[in-house]
Amino acid sequence: MADNEYYNPEGMEGEDAEGADDFHYEPSKQAVMVLIDAAPDMLKPAPGGAEGEPPRSYLRVAVEAVASILRWRIQHAPNDELGVIFYGAGRTNVDAAFEGVHELVALNVPDVAAIHRLGEFTDDVFRDEVGTKAGLDAANCLRFGLWAARERLSTRTKNSKTTYRRVFLFTCNEDPLAGRPQASGPLEQRLEDLHHQRTWLDVFPLLALARPFDMGRFWNHAIQVSRGREDESEGEEGDPDDGGGAPSAALPAYYRHSDLSSYMDDIRARTSPARANVKLEMSFPGGLRIAVKMLALLRPGAKPKRIRVTRDEYQEVKSSAALVHPAGNLLSEARKRAIHFKTKSNTDRMPRAVFDNSELEAVRSPRPAGLALLGFKPASALAPRHTLATARFVYPDERRGRGSTAAFVALHKAMIDADKIAIARLVMRAGNAPSLVALLPQAEEKLALHTQFESLDDQPPPRDATLPDPDFIAAAAPLAEAFSDAVYGPGGAGPAGKTAGVKRKAEPAPHTADAYAEFDWATLAGQDKLSRLTNDQLKVYLRYHNLPLSGKKADFIARITNHVLANAV
Repeated sequence: MADNEYYNPEGMEGEDAEGADDFHYEPSKQAVMVLIDAAPDMLKPAPGGAEGEPPRSYLRVAVEAVASILRWRIQHAPNDELGVIFYGAGRTNVDAAFEGVHELVALNVPDVAAIHRLGEFTDDVFRDEVGTKAGLDAANCLRFGLWAARERLSTRTKNSKTTYRRVFLFTCNEDPLAGRPQASGPLEQRLEDLHHQRTWLDVFPLLALARPFDMGRFWNHAIQVSRGREDESEGEEGDPDDGGGAPSAALPAYYRHSDLSSYMDDIRARTSPARANVKLEMSFPGGLRIAVKMLALLRPGAKPKRIRVTRDEYQEVKSSAALVHPAGNLLSEARKRAIHFKTKSNTDRMPRAVFDNSELEAVRSPRPAGLALLGFKPASALAPRHTLATARFVYPDERRGRGSTAAFVALHKAMIDADKIAIARLVMRAGNAPSLVALLPQAEEKLALHTQFESLDDQPPPRDATLPDPDFIAAAAPLAEAFSDAVYGPGGAGPAGKTAGVKRKAEPAPHTADAYAEFDWATLAGQDKLSRLTNDQLKVYLRYHNLPLSGKKADFIARITNHVLANAV
């Protein structure tokens, strides 16, 4: 099904089998550093915007693309980390060793604050806070930027086996070397450092919105060096994007996008790959084998392990078993084992089956993991009741088996043309029991779940439910005005001409003066007899003189005494 020139069944182990498992270890998350060029050309207007929209600079396009990447990570990969730095900046806010580097977003788990920071980062903010470095050529600016990105990735992600490290670079410069090959030495060393650290480089040329961007002058070579490859074939498609997030190979020699929408779609496709959770080998009758990977929208959660502990010391209880001969002697192993097959309805229906050790070992021999094609059936043979487990999506894995894509596409197309489904035997992990699965060919399209998440980006910001409905207030305004005119007359300002909503100072109660005259306050204060009065009686004095009513009885007495002495003088 695949041309022998491209298909190599031994390629799944490959010429680089030594250390291959270590290099292609399936990580659980990604750490991404975004490098944005701070050159003056980034402030030029970018073409390709939608009709009626104000023009945007290349810088603003890059910032919006990074914000889109952040939103995707928050929705689909919340454990990923992402940071944003400018290289070639006029003002540095990091270590002085990284000349021309300005950090906009620190490498960390993305949050809403980072998206707001990018949303508020306009061209004017760039001129005020970042600027452009004068007197430093583009090659050295890029060298310092790659150095800073590598340093942050190595600091945050100590273990490369659990994290993919990636660098996304946005620029308008086709050739940072500017025709000076002597400047390539230090810069190439930084690119090789990325490869030794297992950090992948992806380039997003912004100038491709205006004209074909020549990737062959420098950037395809830079991408290949970061992967540790020597072949720099221009315009050829390399290995497809791996499910775990390893980036694709060099871009076409002349890279171009017709409009901004297609450019953003390309960024989403290259920065938001689906991540495979299972990698298997698919075998065909006749000995053909290809590499495939499986993706699942839902991952079943494992039940928590139940641990039994002692009542007093909370120590884990462990059980042990031993084989005992009827005579009472311990046996090192059983010579034969009996397995009783029974059903819930009739326990005596099936007799016991006795196996010796060699037979039992043959029955329980580990089965290699893989997907074996058994045959085909009409698509109508599949009924809804056959869907007993969560569906998985199978894709070819070209990186692990060259030619897998060609064979997989041929099988996929033949099944669609013949309206057939394939029946296969699936062993998820070595030693697991096999299960029969149906392979349904489907055209590549966006899933409903993906569309649901994408629609979140187009939604307006949510309304604050604690605020009154502005439409209701606008509709009720004429009614409120009519009510005011009916009560206070046209143009009335409320009772006694006071403005509505202003809190008026409370006037003393009518009986306050009479209650105040019942006591000789100066004599009581002078003879220290105020403590004989109740709190309500003391408050009569306080209210009469507009003194504070807060505090306890001792506070009232002290306040009255001070006031009496002050007025007596």
